[in-house]
Amino acid sequence: APPPAEPSVMSQATMPLPRNLDDPPDAQTQTASPPIPAPRPQPEVQAQPATPLPWQVESQAQQPREESVVVSLPPQTAVAPARLPGRSELRGWVKSTAREFVGGVDADGMPLYRFDIWLEAPDEVRSQIQQVSYEYLAPSAQPSSQNSNDAGNGFRVKFGAASCAEKARITVIMNDGKQRRVDVDGCRILN
Repeated sequence: APPPAEPSVMSQATMPLPRNLDDPPDAQTQTASPPIPAPRPQPEVQAQPATPLPWQVESQAQQPREESVVVSLPPQTAVAPARLPGRSELRGWVKSTAREFVGGVDADGMPLYRFDIWLEAPDEVRSQIQQVSYEYLAPSAQPSSQNSNDAGNGFRVKFGAASCAEKARITVIMNDGKQRRVDVDGCRILN
């Protein structure tokens, strides 16, 4: 009696042979192939006007154009170039007054004074000045330096001292950043 066939082993006749892709299809070795997916529908593309290339600009310039809308932006505030005053001109604008502090004395009992310094520059120049820096070079000056950006009062500052300064250094800084520095005699500028 022949030995019983093992149920889990397939005979060579029923087993598909590997197929060489160059060989013609054989009905016995073909297996079911997976279904081919249907092509996806493509969205409709609307024609958009393309940005003209540089060599197309000239040819398009000859064709009539559609009207376009122009949007204007508000003008930006530009800093006008400031006229930097000359040193002698600046020296002529520096003014000063002195008043005695009532009851004010220094450590040695000497009376103290309040010195006001400002610029009397023309309005068109004063409007172009951003800041004025002052150094009151008197030994007892309190404070010894100050800045002002108040054009309305002529960039006025106040110093306290026992005497007028032999030298006051004034630096004018214009709106465009240019600067001019002068030294003046603090006693001669007193009005």
